[in-house]
Amino acid sequence: LNNFVVENDALLVVIDTTLEDGQPRHDVLDVVEVCPRPSLLRTRQDRYNRTLAYAVCYGSGEIFVVDVADAQVVDRIDGGGGPHDFVIVPDAPGVPETIRGFGFLANFGEHTIGVVDLREDSPTYHQLIGRIGWPEELER
Repeated sequence: LNNFVVENDALLVVIDTTLEDGQPRHDVLDVVEVCPRPSLLRTRQDRYNRTLAYAVCYGSGEIFVVDVADAQVVDRIDGGGGPHDFVIVPDAPGVPETIRGFGFLANFGEHTIGVVDLREDSPTYHQLIGRIGWPEELER
């Protein structure tokens, strides 16, 4: 499966890219409405083997979380001012245990890095739990 966001229409499109006769299928499986002006999409497998797509929404200051298999928004994360980029720390060899299960959100609008809890068993799952830097208004 492949996913992408359509910025102008605020949509997440789920596409089947499995190979058929050596060519990707490119069949649209589902379309999910997300926030206005999504700027970025990241995906990850949770510990229940669900593929979750994280649509970063600059305009609304949120991250929409979509369960790709069910094609439903399952959560919304308050991201702070002007989230632009989102890095999900992989659960992989060589990655320090202390940062596994977290995401880091670059907030262009307030000049901070937000820390998002991605640990399913945590009471702060899918919440912005801290900021690096001091939030300030973007000068215009």
